[in-house]
Amino acid sequence: MGILKNIFVLTLMYSVLFPQSFNTYLMGYMQGNYQYPPNAPNYVGDEFGKRLAAGDINGDGYDDLAVFSFYTSTGLLSGEVDVFFGSSPFDTIPDITLKGEYDLQLFGSGILMNGDYNSDGVNDLVIGVVGQNDDRGLVKIFFGGSPFDTTADLIFQENGNINAYFGSDLASVDFNSDGYDDLLVGAPNDRDVFLYFGGADMDTVADGVFHRLFWSLNTAGDFNNDGYEDFITSGNNWSHLYYGGDTVNTDVNLIFHASGDIEANDYNGDSFVDLYFSLTGIFLGGEIPDTTLDLTAPVEFRGNPAAGKYNMDGFSDLILGQSGNGCGVVYLHLGNNPMNNIPDGYFYDTGCGKLGYRTAAGDFNGDGADDMAFSERWYQNYFEFWPDYKIGRVYVFSGDTTSLSVSEDVPTLSQDFRLFDPYPNPFNAVVTIPFELDNNSYVIARLFDIKGRLVDVFINEEKTAGFYEFTYQANTIPTGVYFIRFTTNTGSDVKKIILLK
Repeated sequence: MGILKNIFVLTLMYSVLFPQSFNTYLMGYMQGNYQYPPNAPNYVGDEFGKRLAAGDINGDGYDDLAVFSFYTSTGLLSGEVDVFFGSSPFDTIPDITLKGEYDLQLFGSGILMNGDYNSDGVNDLVIGVVGQNDDRGLVKIFFGGSPFDTTADLIFQENGNINAYFGSDLASVDFNSDGYDDLLVGAPNDRDVFLYFGGADMDTVADGVFHRLFWSLNTAGDFNNDGYEDFITSGNNWSHLYYGGDTVNTDVNLIFHASGDIEANDYNGDSFVDLYFSLTGIFLGGEIPDTTLDLTAPVEFRGNPAAGKYNMDGFSDLILGQSGNGCGVVYLHLGNNPMNNIPDGYFYDTGCGKLGYRTAAGDFNGDGADDMAFSERWYQNYFEFWPDYKIGRVYVFSGDTTSLSVSEDVPTLSQDFRLFDPYPNPFNAVVTIPFELDNNSYVIARLFDIKGRLVDVFINEEKTAGFYEFTYQANTIPTGVYFIRFTTNTGSDVKKIILLK
């Protein structure tokens, strides 16, 4: 049974309904502020939040949030991308602002932050600019790092048709399983998807071109379980999946009678990749992949999707934004086995600002649970102000850490055993973990990554009573958020650590 919480955000009231078992709070909101002068044509605001993307591009262990604005002070439809670095607590002041230079450039019409193309351990920022290159479009890669360099490292462009919209659709996938993420760039008006292999010396020459009608593009994980990541395009009632491999084969491998925006993840916890289509439903993965629809999509199971582990119960979850449903609503669907299409909660906009226009997921405050970001295209009352104002907002709500699951059992604190805070934290390569035993006990100490996967077992032996300071060397694992779990004869405890390299 749910409980109704009313959250007031300035002049608007949001009804937020969640079950008793899910805890969330508003971490912050960001909004645009630009308006054209009243005597200018197209008197509008910036539509801040027209696209969202998440990923850790400065390597500090926190996911960052990028927001695209349609209109900016630079010019009509010039485009702007604001990046908000993750932190604890989350900070709503932009740390990076990248802008288009002239009218109709649409800088930021595609954004991607979940790929590491040069395999340096830090995600990179990819920005599509569909109005450049004589309106054929181009794509810029900014390699991640700290400090973040705002000069593009690579620029991709193809000699397609005018208004090809090259760069409007982007995806990351390790297509050839070489340890480097590869970049997929869509040019939907030319019906082309270009594949560029990542590498220490990544170049801008396409390694494969896939030609077929499509509306959207996304990774499909390793849907056929062969060790190579796949990708999928969605078109008019049909979607086409392409298998990864050592060599590029541009033939379609699977065809789904499905359409809409796509999110690939494991929603029922069986370790196989499932495919969610925003207009159709879910196709569950398995040992042998098939194209049979397993879960249909009623109204409450449709929308702009973002997958994440919002309550850390081991299942991947979904938020679905429906800006066209009344004044706007964002549904929360928690993963489960079996997965169902009934919402577990929702954010409902009573101010009619078209809430849920875009969605994104990331651990922006570094607490181990993915947080939920979604935009409101016009945060003022739609009927009162239209068409004069279109200033957007982006809201960030926390994930729920109360059901932290990093192994088969939950922490059970013991009076005979104490695990103290590791130091330094964050750390670089070496962290000290103090703990104390009142009695002799067998001790197992395990390290888990943010997805709950076992990384290391660094203590597995009998210990005598006493105070210990264990020094852990993290030379072989990448930057990120990790959890240390100690288990003794009488209890267990968990501590979070952040590795920065």
